[in-house]
Amino acid sequence: MEQQQPMKKIDKKSVRKAALTASWFSFFITMIVCAALLVVSIRFDWPLWIFYMVTIASVLGFTFEIFIYTPQHYRNWRYGIFEDRMELVSGVFLRKVTTIPIHRIQHVDQKQGPISRRFGLTTITVATAAGSHEIPDLEEETAKELLEEIITIARLTNEDI
Repeated sequence: MEQQQPMKKIDKKSVRKAALTASWFSFFITMIVCAALLVVSIRFDWPLWIFYMVTIASVLGFTFEIFIYTPQHYRNWRYGIFEDRMELVSGVFLRKVTTIPIHRIQHVDQKQGPISRRFGLTTITVATAAGSHEIPDLEEETAKELLEEIITIARLTNEDI
């Protein structure tokens, strides 16, 4: 018997959100490091090629994160809610598949930070005895529907037990 594959995706706005938050933050930090390296290089007569190499590596890393890693992360993130389980699939370089039996779900949370709110995105967190799992960056209405769907299926499953 072939199992259904998770087909739902996180919201496309998650790419812009990630580019705005993590990518710009890491770019800001690396530019501070580069500026400090330039000051130290000039002050202590270090060779300037060290500064140039670190700056080039930082710009290439930032470009990779914005234009390759973040869109690929969005394309690879999938989730599915089935009668007996919930599946989460993610990963850019290594694919991670998490299967959560519905009857193991203890509670479901919905959270939204200020940047997520700006983009109209919400994260659903599903807690089990073994830990918690997130479905990030869902459109608000989709998150509400998913929350209700998980609660309904979990309630029906617990009644069967």
